[in-house]
Amino acid sequence: MNFSTTQLTHSVNEHLNYDPRGAVLYLDRPVPKSQKQTKPMTCFEILDAYTESRTRIANSNLKNIQQNHKIITKVLRFFGFTNLNEIDRAGAECVGHALTYLPKNPEKHSELKGLNGFELIAKNQSLTQPNEYISPETKKSYIHKFSTFLNWAKSHHHVSENVFYNLPTEKIHMEKKRFPFNDKQLIKVFTMEDYESHQYLHPYYYWIPLLLRYGAFRLNEACQMHVEDITVIDGIDCFLVRKMFDGQRIKNNSSIRVVPIHDELLKKGFISFVNSQKSGHLFPELPLVKGYYSNNASKWFARRRKKLGLGKGFDAHSFRHTFINELKQQEYSKEMIECIVGHSHNSESFDTYSYQYDPKILAPIVNMIGTSHTASVRPYNHKITPLNF
Repeated sequence: MNFSTTQLTHSVNEHLNYDPRGAVLYLDRPVPKSQKQTKPMTCFEILDAYTESRTRIANSNLKNIQQNHKIITKVLRFFGFTNLNEIDRAGAECVGHALTYLPKNPEKHSELKGLNGFELIAKNQSLTQPNEYISPETKKSYIHKFSTFLNWAKSHHHVSENVFYNLPTEKIHMEKKRFPFNDKQLIKVFTMEDYESHQYLHPYYYWIPLLLRYGAFRLNEACQMHVEDITVIDGIDCFLVRKMFDGQRIKNNSSIRVVPIHDELLKKGFISFVNSQKSGHLFPELPLVKGYYSNNASKWFARRRKKLGLGKGFDAHSFRHTFINELKQQEYSKEMIECIVGHSHNSESFDTYSYQYDPKILAPIVNMIGTSHTASVRPYNHKITPLNF
């Protein structure tokens, strides 16, 4: 280890934050370079140290860290040796080229299980029908993540240079992967079987599409809401999009977004539904899976989307695109729309030194989102009268 570990207690240093429950705090102290005892580390040991260092960072995304660890391991399997300093620029270019032919999800194919690196590619190429390769975007992401890892390794003196820096990759033509819904598609969504029968296996079957339609939330933002995230500000019912409770996450960890609740949600009985939950997670039937509450809701809407024939490029995120597009067509300012949907203004003046627009200003804008597509949706607590024959 490159650091000495010191046991710190209240009696040793009164200026340290101390857990009143009596827990002992352990911290690493810097050691002079001349006194460090270094030993050669394999590339996989260096990767373990890199991953551990990332998990120490406050608010670190453990799911992303684990995914990056797996990706970097995949790249390391192409080396054929464990000394990270033995890879040069020419070798990096060889690996970069080989990644072009890396098959997608090899663990899902029995004939590819247990294979890595060049052996994996050779086996896939030998098949009568080789499995699909990873996309150019994915390949570029792999190289970027590996270059970031090497930057860390270089700064910690494990390698002398980052031979993956600016490694050439194929030019990627960026295309829109998600699109806003059109009128016909929105009508399909809000006249699907669930809404027609007005019977729902779980409350989120009813509320999530409506929240996405009228709140422009990212799917996980809607799924992770707590009762306490619904509040009244200056007489206006509002959502608080924030990272406050266990498991909640937002793109900007330090921000709180205030979104006025659309009148259509109020008419459908949203506040009554919230009050019926008393406290805690608004949709307790949605568990936290791999760091996200949206896992089950995403799968549910994917099934509905397929059944409705919405097509490629139209998913739960399309509600957000639709919301933004509607307000854009009504010529609302970019800053106001970004404030509602939670996009960065890419401006120090807006993002650092300013406050969000007052809900009284934002509420009329939110309510400009049309309600014709949900007119047939019954209020949540509406009872269906059985037919008598």
